[in-house]
Amino acid sequence: MWAVFFSFFLAGVNFVWGLDTQTFDGEVRDFAVGDTFVYVVTDYRLYQLNHNFTNVTTREEHNFRVNILLPFIKNKTLITCGSKTCGYCEILDLNNISKSVHFEDIFVGSSNRSSSIGFIVDVGTESFIMAGKSKAVNSCPDDKYFLVLRNTQEGQNGGTFSISDDGSTPYVDTRKKESFHFVDGFQISSYIYLFSNVPEEHNVRLTWFRGTTGKAATLKSFRGAQLGCCEDMERRRLLSSSVIPSPSVPQGKVLWAGVFTGNHTLDPVNNVLAVFDISPSAEQTTDPDLCFGDCLPNKPTTKLIKLKPLMVVFKYSSMTSVLAARHNSWIIFFIGTQDGQLIKLAVDKNNKVACPRVLYKSADDLHLFPKMHLDPVDSQHVYMALRNEMMRVPVAQCSGHKSLKECWLAQDPYCGWCMSESRCSFLYDCLPPSNWISIPDDYNQQRIVSHQVEKGSSGEKITLTAKVHLNVIGTESPLFACNFSGDLCDTASPGPEFPQCYCLFSSGKLPAKGLDVSVKIRVGKAALSEKLMLTNCSDITGPPTFDLCSRCMTAGCSWNNNACSWTGSANSGPIQDICRHSQSGMNYSSHERPSEKSQLAKKSLV
Repeated sequence: MWAVFFSFFLAGVNFVWGLDTQTFDGEVRDFAVGDTFVYVVTDYRLYQLNHNFTNVTTREEHNFRVNILLPFIKNKTLITCGSKTCGYCEILDLNNISKSVHFEDIFVGSSNRSSSIGFIVDVGTESFIMAGKSKAVNSCPDDKYFLVLRNTQEGQNGGTFSISDDGSTPYVDTRKKESFHFVDGFQISSYIYLFSNVPEEHNVRLTWFRGTTGKAATLKSFRGAQLGCCEDMERRRLLSSSVIPSPSVPQGKVLWAGVFTGNHTLDPVNNVLAVFDISPSAEQTTDPDLCFGDCLPNKPTTKLIKLKPLMVVFKYSSMTSVLAARHNSWIIFFIGTQDGQLIKLAVDKNNKVACPRVLYKSADDLHLFPKMHLDPVDSQHVYMALRNEMMRVPVAQCSGHKSLKECWLAQDPYCGWCMSESRCSFLYDCLPPSNWISIPDDYNQQRIVSHQVEKGSSGEKITLTAKVHLNVIGTESPLFACNFSGDLCDTASPGPEFPQCYCLFSSGKLPAKGLDVSVKIRVGKAALSEKLMLTNCSDITGPPTFDLCSRCMTAGCSWNNNACSWTGSANSGPIQDICRHSQSGMNYSSHERPSEKSQLAKKSLV
């Protein structure tokens, strides 16, 4: 189980190179990261810091408590809203929080985090605050509005923070106002997504809006769905949410990851990280619990569609927060836990999940803040909060690996070998025109050099093919050369062609006991050396078990019809996948049950 794995894996995780920290005089209530500064809110103070936590600027917020913190980058302002009797909102200079641009007493959100939400959305050419609150304060104006769109600038119709739209006041109401607990909201293209827990109905709700023209049209466009998780156990509460960035070539679907929890708190897999396709579709229906304007007495009979996860990525009882990122063809999940861990989990293009790695472990088992942010400038650091402390944690420790092979063995998608500088680095630290060499874009290969043997139809010649499993990013083809030990290879052997080297030799040179062969490979300035053990494929016999299949393929032979042979085949896949289909001897790990693996094979995340 994952929980057992972590209790073993965490030994000695206490120091992180490149870690930046900043301690505050109160518990961190919220934080946001802009292009230049980090903004942190404690009980009654607002802080502005550089990305590495230097040059701290403090703004006292006496008798106020900020509950909405929105960097409005394109307008160069910082919008804050909070509690003060019936609330307030203020617009500050993004580069100098001591400078106030606009202040207004206005009720936007509750002091209870789950009872209010606010985020910036673009509708046509204008930007608004999608603001929602579910806790009523009846003596305050605008209290009845569950969801509204508020102006962000004075030049908009009605002025700053106004909710009016050409003389009308468009808003969304609900029949279950006190029942909605907001979790997250964001915009992708013209669609706005809002996630809520509805404890009264024991479900997680997704609400879509289409922001194309005007406030009224946007708010009136709402559609809804339930998120169902998962097959092994019902988990009806959402703890954290993160949209998965789209690849460079959009494929028309919006992927999203959520941490779901059930009612079995002692179960080591009570909490799971699940991935959904939340793209708006023709099946979406109007949410019967929401109304454009005041709700009428008769509730519509419309039933919400129920979305199922594409895959469950991870199960761990202490998991409470998630941040998703993309790096080349990989999806990277950063996972926070209630006992102070920051875990990194990589998923390859074939939906194979790599081994989890702990980037940070709190010495005091402090609960991680439910929100995390990736550095918007270099994407090489994760910002997170632990009680009264902010941390900037490197996503990888590439510089500690001193050779191409060491860099590869780290099996970290963020790390690659910078050819011109002969060092392990992040991709964006390797300046062009240098090539950057990393692990392949899948998690199947356990060796940097693999080999395959194939006997010709006459049986007189054997072709040995050695292959380096490297992914090269750059503008130039790397210098590639190979040398096999001794005088094994015929002079007629084909020349090397990246990523493969060839050796053609007489079958009489392969003794019954096998043959040790060394191959030296040069990729640019980097050298690799690997020892290969060649075996007579026909001698690998026995019942078709996983172990026999694995032994066959490790020897470079082909596995066909549950037997080991010299015959060339499309055995280029990973040993575990090919040998899993043997007739007996299969032994699945706890996180690779057949039903889950078949699900991964059918649905692609990229």
